[in-house]
Amino acid sequence: MLVFVIIAIQCPSARAAEVSRSPASFVFYKDSATTERSICNNPELSKLDRKLSEAFRTVLTQYLGDDRTDFLANQKYWLKERDRHCAPIETDCLSGEYLLRIDAMNYLIKNPLVGLADVLWAKGVVCSGNTALIRFEHSGISPSSNIPPAIGGRLARAPAQLEACQLSDGRIVKFKTASVPDAVAHGMCGGDNSEIYSVWIGNAKVISREERAGKCQTDPVRAIFLEGNKLTRCADDIGLADDKPNERHCDDISDRLVHSAHDQWPSATFLTSFSAPGMRRFCDSRIRNARDTEGIIDPDWPRKTAAPINPIGVDAVSVVLDLNNSGKAQPVWRMENALSDFSYWVLPPISMGSVDVKKLTEDPDFNFENARKRGIQVFAGDETPFGDASHTFLIPFRENDTTWFFVESEFRLDLPAEVITRPKSDGTQEVVCEYRITPDL
Repeated sequence: MLVFVIIAIQCPSARAAEVSRSPASFVFYKDSATTERSICNNPELSKLDRKLSEAFRTVLTQYLGDDRTDFLANQKYWLKERDRHCAPIETDCLSGEYLLRIDAMNYLIKNPLVGLADVLWAKGVVCSGNTALIRFEHSGISPSSNIPPAIGGRLARAPAQLEACQLSDGRIVKFKTASVPDAVAHGMCGGDNSEIYSVWIGNAKVISREERAGKCQTDPVRAIFLEGNKLTRCADDIGLADDKPNERHCDDISDRLVHSAHDQWPSATFLTSFSAPGMRRFCDSRIRNARDTEGIIDPDWPRKTAAPINPIGVDAVSVVLDLNNSGKAQPVWRMENALSDFSYWVLPPISMGSVDVKKLTEDPDFNFENARKRGIQVFAGDETPFGDASHTFLIPFRENDTTWFFVESEFRLDLPAEVITRPKSDGTQEVVCEYRITPDL
Protein backbone atom coordinates (compact mmCIF):
# COMPACT_ATOMS: atom_id res chain seq x y z
CA MET A 1 0.00 0.00 0.00
CA LEU A 2 1.28 3.44 -0.90
CA VAL A 3 1.16 6.14 1.75
CA PHE A 4 0.93 9.67 0.38
CA VAL A 5 2.76 12.42 2.19
CA ILE A 6 3.48 15.96 1.06
CA ILE A 7 7.02 16.90 2.01
CA ALA A 8 6.89 20.27 0.33
CA ILE A 9 4.92 21.76 -2.49
CA GLN A 10 6.03 21.39 -6.09
CA CYS A 11 4.82 24.62 -7.64
CA PRO A 12 4.53 24.85 -11.44
CA SER A 13 7.71 26.89 -11.55
CA ALA A 14 9.48 24.38 -9.39
CA ARG A 15 9.37 21.17 -11.41
CA ALA A 16 5.75 20.34 -10.69
CA ALA A 17 5.95 17.16 -12.70
CA GLU A 18 8.81 15.72 -10.65
CA VAL A 19 7.84 12.79 -8.47
CA SER A 20 10.39 10.92 -6.37
CA ARG A 21 9.94 7.61 -4.61
CA SER A 22 11.61 6.80 -1.27
CA PRO A 23 12.84 3.30 -0.33
CA ALA A 24 10.06 3.17 2.30
CA SER A 25 7.36 3.30 -0.42
CA PHE A 26 6.34 6.88 0.36
CA VAL A 27 5.29 8.95 -2.66
CA PHE A 28 5.58 12.73 -2.54
CA TYR A 29 3.25 14.58 -4.83
CA LYS A 30 1.89 18.01 -5.73
CA ASP A 31 -1.23 19.14 -3.85
CA SER A 32 -3.67 21.77 -5.13
CA ALA A 33 -5.17 22.74 -1.75
CA THR A 34 -5.79 26.42 -0.99
CA THR A 35 -2.78 26.73 1.29
CA GLU A 36 -0.45 25.27 -1.33
CA ARG A 37 -1.79 27.59 -4.02
CA SER A 38 -1.23 30.55 -1.71
CA ILE A 39 2.36 29.48 -1.18
CA CYS A 40 2.95 28.99 -4.88
CA ASN A 41 1.60 32.47 -5.59
CA ASN A 42 4.00 34.05 -3.11
CA PRO A 43 7.66 34.19 -4.24
CA GLU A 44 9.04 34.41 -0.71
CA LEU A 45 6.96 31.48 0.56
CA SER A 46 7.83 29.47 -2.54
CA LYS A 47 11.50 30.06 -1.81
CA LEU A 48 11.06 28.88 1.79
CA ASP A 49 9.13 25.84 0.59
CA ARG A 50 11.94 24.81 -1.78
CA LYS A 51 14.51 25.38 0.97
CA LEU A 52 12.52 23.17 3.34
CA SER A 53 12.18 20.46 0.67
CA GLU A 54 15.93 20.36 0.13
CA ALA A 55 16.68 20.19 3.84
CA PHE A 56 14.03 17.54 4.39
CA ARG A 57 15.44 15.26 1.70
CA THR A 58 18.91 15.63 3.19
CA VAL A 59 17.63 14.60 6.60
CA LEU A 60 15.65 11.70 5.15
CA THR A 61 18.85 9.99 4.02
CA GLN A 62 20.05 9.84 7.64
CA TYR A 63 17.35 7.53 8.98
CA LEU A 64 16.26 3.95 8.39
CA GLY A 65 13.63 1.64 9.86
CA ASP A 66 11.53 2.98 12.73
CA ASP A 67 13.43 6.27 12.77
CA ARG A 68 12.50 6.90 9.16
CA THR A 69 8.87 5.93 9.75
CA ASP A 70 8.59 8.25 12.74
CA PHE A 71 10.23 11.08 10.85
CA LEU A 72 7.89 10.80 7.85
CA ALA A 73 4.83 10.58 10.11
CA ASN A 74 5.98 13.70 11.91
CA GLN A 75 6.35 15.62 8.63
CA LYS A 76 2.81 14.68 7.64
CA TYR A 77 1.65 15.86 11.05
CA TRP A 78 3.56 19.14 10.66
CA LEU A 79 1.78 19.84 7.38
CA LYS A 80 -1.61 19.31 8.97
CA GLU A 81 -0.68 21.62 11.85
CA ARG A 82 0.61 24.22 9.39
CA ASP A 83 -2.73 24.27 7.60
CA ARG A 84 -4.69 24.26 10.84
CA HIS A 85 -2.66 26.98 12.50
CA CYS A 86 -2.32 29.34 9.53
CA ALA A 87 -5.20 30.47 7.37
CA PRO A 88 -4.36 30.10 3.65
CA ILE A 89 -3.60 33.79 3.18
CA GLU A 90 -1.76 34.46 6.46
CA THR A 91 1.65 35.00 4.94
CA ASP A 92 3.45 35.96 8.15
CA CYS A 93 2.13 32.89 9.94
CA LEU A 94 3.16 30.56 7.11
CA SER A 95 6.56 32.20 6.87
CA GLY A 96 7.10 31.72 10.59
CA GLU A 97 6.10 28.07 10.44
CA TYR A 98 8.48 27.45 7.55
CA LEU A 99 11.40 29.19 9.23
CA LEU A 100 10.93 27.15 12.39
CA ARG A 101 10.66 23.92 10.40
CA ILE A 102 13.77 24.74 8.35
CA ASP A 103 15.58 25.42 11.62
CA ALA A 104 14.47 21.99 12.83
CA MET A 105 15.74 20.30 9.66
CA ASN A 106 19.10 22.06 9.91
CA TYR A 107 19.33 20.95 13.52
CA LEU A 108 18.77 17.33 12.47
CA ILE A 109 21.42 17.62 9.77
CA LYS A 110 23.96 18.74 12.39
CA ASN A 111 22.73 16.34 15.10
CA PRO A 112 21.62 13.15 13.34
CA LEU A 113 22.11 10.87 16.35
CA VAL A 114 20.62 12.93 19.16
CA GLY A 115 18.38 15.39 17.34
CA LEU A 116 15.47 13.24 16.19
CA ALA A 117 13.72 12.98 19.54
CA ASP A 118 14.12 16.74 20.04
CA VAL A 119 12.34 17.59 16.80
CA LEU A 120 9.62 14.95 17.08
CA TRP A 121 8.73 15.82 20.68
CA ALA A 122 5.26 17.42 20.75
CA LYS A 123 2.80 18.28 23.49
CA GLY A 124 0.14 15.65 24.02
CA VAL A 125 -0.58 12.27 25.58
CA VAL A 126 0.02 8.98 23.77
CA CYS A 127 -0.64 5.41 24.86
CA SER A 128 0.78 2.01 23.96
CA GLY A 129 -0.46 -1.03 25.82
CA ASN A 130 -0.61 -0.05 29.49
CA THR A 131 1.98 2.71 29.18
CA ALA A 132 1.22 6.38 28.59
CA LEU A 133 3.38 9.46 28.12
CA ILE A 134 2.17 13.01 28.69
CA ARG A 135 4.50 15.47 27.00
CA PHE A 136 4.53 19.20 27.67
CA GLU A 137 5.80 21.82 25.29
CA HIS A 138 9.02 23.62 26.04
CA SER A 139 9.46 27.39 26.06
CA GLY A 140 12.22 27.35 23.47
CA ILE A 141 11.49 28.06 19.80
CA SER A 142 14.48 26.11 18.52
CA PRO A 143 14.82 22.30 18.56
CA SER A 144 18.17 22.72 20.29
CA SER A 145 16.36 24.18 23.30
CA ASN A 146 13.71 21.46 23.37
CA ILE A 147 15.69 18.36 24.40
CA PRO A 148 12.96 16.22 26.00
CA PRO A 149 13.74 13.82 28.87
CA ALA A 150 14.87 10.35 27.87
CA ILE A 151 11.63 8.73 28.92
CA GLY A 152 8.81 6.93 27.16
CA GLY A 153 10.81 5.35 24.34
CA ARG A 154 8.91 5.40 21.04
CA LEU A 155 6.02 7.22 22.72
CA ALA A 156 8.19 10.34 22.78
CA ARG A 157 8.08 10.43 18.97
CA ALA A 158 4.38 9.96 18.34
CA PRO A 159 3.22 12.82 16.08
CA ALA A 160 -0.34 13.27 17.31
CA GLN A 161 -1.13 15.95 19.87
CA LEU A 162 -3.97 14.58 21.98
CA GLU A 163 -5.60 15.41 25.32
CA ALA A 164 -6.55 11.79 25.98
CA CYS A 165 -5.72 8.22 24.99
CA GLN A 166 -6.85 4.75 26.09
CA LEU A 167 -4.75 2.05 27.74
CA SER A 168 -5.17 -1.59 26.76
CA ASP A 169 -6.98 -2.24 30.06
CA GLY A 170 -9.63 0.31 29.07
CA ARG A 171 -8.58 3.20 31.32
CA ILE A 172 -8.53 6.67 29.80
CA VAL A 173 -5.47 8.86 30.41
CA LYS A 174 -6.08 12.58 29.91
CA PHE A 175 -4.61 15.92 30.88
CA LYS A 176 -5.44 19.61 30.63
CA THR A 177 -3.17 22.62 30.86
CA ALA A 178 -3.91 26.30 31.28
CA SER A 179 -2.09 29.59 31.52
CA VAL A 180 -3.15 31.71 34.49
CA PRO A 181 -2.28 35.42 34.25
CA ASP A 182 -0.38 37.07 37.06
CA ALA A 183 -2.13 39.78 38.98
CA VAL A 184 0.94 41.96 38.43
CA ALA A 185 3.40 41.71 35.54
CA HIS A 186 6.39 43.20 37.33
CA GLY A 187 9.91 42.14 38.21
CA MET A 188 12.07 39.23 37.16
CA CYS A 189 9.34 36.65 37.74
CA GLY A 190 6.11 38.62 37.74
CA GLY A 191 5.95 38.96 33.96
CA ASP A 192 5.57 35.21 33.42
CA ASN A 193 2.20 33.52 33.47
CA SER A 194 1.76 30.45 35.63
CA GLU A 195 1.20 27.26 33.64
CA ILE A 196 -0.88 24.74 35.58
CA TYR A 197 -2.07 21.24 34.75
CA SER A 198 -4.27 18.35 35.84
CA VAL A 199 -3.99 14.64 35.04
CA TRP A 200 -6.61 11.86 35.14
CA ILE A 201 -5.94 8.12 34.91
CA GLY A 202 -9.17 6.20 34.67
CA ASN A 203 -11.65 7.80 37.07
CA ALA A 204 -8.92 9.08 39.40
CA LYS A 205 -7.63 12.64 39.21
CA VAL A 206 -4.00 12.01 40.12
CA ILE A 207 -2.80 15.62 39.72
CA SER A 208 -5.09 18.56 40.38
CA ARG A 209 -4.22 22.05 39.13
CA GLU A 210 -0.56 21.95 40.11
CA GLU A 211 1.90 24.55 38.86
CA ARG A 212 3.83 23.26 35.87
CA ALA A 213 5.91 26.30 34.93
CA GLY A 214 5.97 30.05 34.90
CA LYS A 215 7.83 31.47 37.86
CA CYS A 216 11.60 31.67 37.79
CA GLN A 217 11.75 29.66 41.00
CA THR A 218 9.76 26.85 39.38
CA ASP A 219 11.31 23.88 37.56
CA PRO A 220 8.96 23.30 34.59
CA VAL A 221 7.45 19.84 34.30
CA ARG A 222 8.35 18.24 30.96
CA ALA A 223 6.76 14.78 31.08
CA ILE A 224 4.55 12.38 33.04
CA PHE A 225 5.15 8.69 32.29
CA LEU A 226 2.85 5.85 33.34
CA GLU A 227 4.33 2.36 33.16
CA GLY A 228 2.09 -0.24 34.79
CA ASN A 229 1.73 0.86 38.40
CA LYS A 230 4.64 3.30 38.27
CA LEU A 231 4.13 7.00 37.65
CA THR A 232 7.14 9.24 36.97
CA ARG A 233 7.32 13.01 36.64
CA CYS A 234 10.32 14.72 34.97
CA ALA A 235 11.12 18.42 35.34
CA ASP A 236 13.92 20.72 34.17
CA ASP A 237 16.33 22.15 36.71
CA ILE A 238 16.07 25.77 35.65
CA GLY A 239 14.58 27.33 38.75
CA LEU A 240 16.04 30.46 40.28
CA ALA A 241 18.02 28.50 42.87
CA ASP A 242 19.40 25.88 40.46
CA ASP A 243 23.08 26.09 39.55
CA LYS A 244 22.93 23.63 36.64
CA PRO A 245 20.18 24.77 34.25
CA ASN A 246 20.77 22.01 31.70
CA GLU A 247 20.04 19.14 34.06
CA ARG A 248 16.77 17.39 34.82
CA HIS A 249 15.29 15.39 37.66
CA CYS A 250 12.70 12.61 37.43
CA ASP A 251 10.70 11.68 40.53
CA ASP A 252 8.58 8.66 41.35
CA ILE A 253 5.07 9.90 42.14
CA SER A 254 3.37 6.49 42.09
CA ASP A 255 1.61 7.31 45.36
CA ARG A 256 -0.67 9.58 43.29
CA LEU A 257 -2.22 6.43 41.81
CA VAL A 258 -3.40 5.45 45.30
CA HIS A 259 -4.30 8.83 46.75
CA SER A 260 -6.39 10.75 44.25
CA ALA A 261 -6.24 14.53 44.14
CA HIS A 262 -9.23 16.66 45.05
CA ASP A 263 -10.16 20.18 44.02
CA GLN A 264 -10.14 22.73 46.80
CA TRP A 265 -12.10 25.44 45.01
CA PRO A 266 -14.92 25.64 42.47
CA SER A 267 -13.63 25.67 38.91
CA ALA A 268 -13.41 28.45 36.34
CA THR A 269 -14.28 31.37 38.62
CA PHE A 270 -12.90 34.55 40.11
CA LEU A 271 -14.43 34.38 43.56
CA THR A 272 -14.47 35.97 46.97
CA SER A 273 -12.79 33.21 48.94
CA PHE A 274 -12.90 35.12 52.25
CA SER A 275 -14.75 38.14 53.62
CA ALA A 276 -14.65 39.67 57.09
CA PRO A 277 -17.90 39.42 59.11
CA GLY A 278 -20.60 41.56 57.52
CA MET A 279 -18.38 42.45 54.53
CA ARG A 280 -19.44 39.85 51.96
CA ARG A 281 -21.62 42.26 49.98
CA PHE A 282 -18.81 44.83 49.97
CA CYS A 283 -16.26 42.26 48.78
CA ASP A 284 -18.48 40.85 46.04
CA SER A 285 -19.33 44.35 44.80
CA ARG A 286 -15.63 44.97 44.04
CA ILE A 287 -15.46 42.26 41.37
CA ARG A 288 -15.56 43.57 37.81
CA ASN A 289 -14.26 42.68 34.37
CA ALA A 290 -10.55 43.32 33.82
CA ARG A 291 -9.75 44.20 30.22
CA ASP A 292 -6.30 43.88 28.78
CA THR A 293 -4.48 46.66 26.94
CA GLU A 294 -6.46 45.99 23.76
CA GLY A 295 -9.80 45.98 25.54
CA ILE A 296 -10.35 42.26 24.95
CA ILE A 297 -11.52 39.81 27.60
CA ASP A 298 -10.19 36.30 27.09
CA PRO A 299 -13.30 34.09 26.95
CA ASP A 300 -11.38 31.10 28.30
CA TRP A 301 -10.59 32.66 31.66
CA PRO A 302 -12.35 34.73 34.30
CA ARG A 303 -10.35 37.90 33.64
CA LYS A 304 -11.80 39.80 36.58
CA THR A 305 -10.38 41.96 39.33
CA ALA A 306 -11.32 43.76 42.52
CA ALA A 307 -9.06 46.73 41.70
CA PRO A 308 -10.52 50.16 42.59
CA ILE A 309 -11.74 52.34 39.75
CA ASN A 310 -10.30 55.53 41.28
CA PRO A 311 -7.11 54.60 43.14
CA ILE A 312 -5.34 57.22 45.27
CA GLY A 313 -1.76 58.26 44.77
CA VAL A 314 -0.71 55.50 42.39
CA ASP A 315 1.66 57.87 40.59
CA ALA A 316 2.24 60.25 43.51
CA VAL A 317 5.18 60.34 45.89
CA SER A 318 3.31 62.14 48.65
CA VAL A 319 -0.37 62.75 49.30
CA VAL A 320 -2.39 64.13 52.20
CA LEU A 321 -4.73 61.38 53.34
CA ASP A 322 -6.28 59.78 56.40
CA LEU A 323 -4.38 56.63 55.53
CA ASN A 324 -4.77 54.77 58.82
CA ASN A 325 -8.43 55.68 59.46
CA SER A 326 -7.55 57.64 62.59
CA GLY A 327 -9.79 60.56 61.63
CA LYS A 328 -6.78 62.80 60.85
CA ALA A 329 -5.54 63.51 57.35
CA GLN A 330 -1.78 64.03 57.15
CA PRO A 331 1.08 63.65 54.62
CA VAL A 332 1.94 60.07 53.70
CA TRP A 333 4.62 58.79 51.35
CA ARG A 334 4.41 56.11 48.70
CA MET A 335 7.70 54.27 48.37
CA GLU A 336 8.93 51.79 45.79
CA ASN A 337 11.69 49.22 45.69
CA ALA A 338 12.99 49.01 42.13
CA LEU A 339 15.01 45.85 42.71
CA SER A 340 12.14 43.67 43.89
CA ASP A 341 9.36 45.73 42.29
CA PHE A 342 7.06 46.47 45.20
CA SER A 343 5.45 49.49 46.79
CA TYR A 344 4.68 50.39 50.38
CA TRP A 345 3.28 53.38 52.27
CA VAL A 346 4.97 55.30 55.08
CA LEU A 347 3.04 57.31 57.66
CA PRO A 348 5.56 59.07 59.95
CA PRO A 349 4.81 60.69 63.29
CA ILE A 350 3.65 64.30 62.98
CA SER A 351 6.92 65.40 64.63
CA MET A 352 8.98 63.96 61.75
CA GLY A 353 9.33 66.33 58.80
CA SER A 354 9.39 65.37 55.13
CA VAL A 355 13.17 65.84 54.91
CA ASP A 356 13.69 63.39 57.76
CA VAL A 357 11.32 60.89 56.16
CA LYS A 358 13.15 61.14 52.85
CA LYS A 359 16.52 60.57 54.53
CA LEU A 360 15.12 57.62 56.43
CA THR A 361 13.58 55.80 53.49
CA GLU A 362 16.65 56.42 51.29
CA ASP A 363 18.93 54.89 53.91
CA PRO A 364 20.25 51.56 52.48
CA ASP A 365 19.87 50.02 55.94
CA PHE A 366 16.20 51.01 56.17
CA ASN A 367 13.91 48.11 57.02
CA PHE A 368 10.30 47.81 58.07
CA GLU A 369 10.99 46.32 61.50
CA ASN A 370 13.31 49.10 62.65
CA ALA A 371 11.03 51.80 61.24
CA ARG A 372 8.02 50.41 63.08
CA LYS A 373 10.00 50.30 66.31
CA ARG A 374 10.60 54.03 65.88
CA GLY A 375 6.89 54.73 65.70
CA ILE A 376 6.72 54.99 61.89
CA GLN A 377 3.72 53.22 60.43
CA VAL A 378 4.74 51.18 57.38
CA PHE A 379 1.97 49.52 55.39
CA ALA A 380 3.46 46.81 53.15
CA GLY A 381 2.79 43.38 51.72
CA ASP A 382 4.44 41.57 54.62
CA GLU A 383 1.34 42.33 56.74
CA THR A 384 -1.03 40.80 54.17
CA PRO A 385 -1.80 37.14 53.35
CA PHE A 386 1.01 37.27 50.77
CA GLY A 387 3.43 37.42 53.72
CA ASP A 388 6.12 39.19 51.71
CA ALA A 389 6.62 42.72 50.46
CA SER A 390 8.43 41.61 47.28
CA HIS A 391 6.36 41.94 44.09
CA THR A 392 3.42 43.16 46.18
CA PHE A 393 1.67 46.47 45.49
CA LEU A 394 -0.66 48.34 47.85
CA ILE A 395 -3.06 50.82 46.24
CA PRO A 396 -5.24 52.91 48.60
CA PHE A 397 -8.75 54.02 47.75
CA ARG A 398 -11.45 55.87 49.67
CA GLU A 399 -15.01 54.65 49.97
CA ASN A 400 -17.68 55.08 52.65
CA ASP A 401 -15.43 57.57 54.49
CA THR A 402 -12.86 54.80 54.90
CA THR A 403 -9.43 54.16 53.40
CA TRP A 404 -8.86 50.69 52.00
CA PHE A 405 -5.83 48.98 50.44
CA PHE A 406 -6.18 46.97 47.27
CA VAL A 407 -3.26 44.52 47.36
CA GLU A 408 -2.04 42.58 44.35
CA SER A 409 0.95 40.31 43.94
CA GLU A 410 2.28 37.53 41.75
CA PHE A 411 -0.30 34.85 41.19
CA ARG A 412 0.41 31.85 43.40
CA LEU A 413 -1.74 28.77 43.46
CA ASP A 414 -1.66 28.45 47.24
CA LEU A 415 -2.34 32.14 47.98
CA PRO A 416 -5.05 34.66 47.06
CA ALA A 417 -4.82 36.45 43.72
CA GLU A 418 -5.94 39.78 45.20
CA VAL A 419 -6.69 41.15 48.67
CA ILE A 420 -8.46 44.17 50.19
CA THR A 421 -7.32 45.31 53.63
CA ARG A 422 -8.36 48.11 55.97
CA PRO A 423 -5.40 50.02 57.48
CA LYS A 424 -5.89 50.67 61.20
CA SER A 425 -4.83 53.51 63.46
CA ASP A 426 -2.27 51.28 65.22
CA GLY A 427 -0.37 50.78 61.94
CA THR A 428 -1.59 47.28 61.15
CA GLN A 429 -3.90 46.02 58.40
CA GLU A 430 -7.14 44.09 58.76
CA VAL A 431 -7.83 41.64 55.94
CA VAL A 432 -11.34 42.32 54.66
CA CYS A 433 -11.55 40.46 51.32
CA GLU A 434 -9.57 37.71 49.60
CA TYR A 435 -10.07 36.70 45.97
CA ARG A 436 -8.93 33.63 44.06
CA ILE A 437 -8.71 32.72 40.39
CA THR A 438 -9.67 29.08 39.91
CA PRO A 439 -9.30 27.76 36.34
CA ASP A 440 -11.41 24.93 35.01
CA LEU A 441 -9.06 21.96 35.12
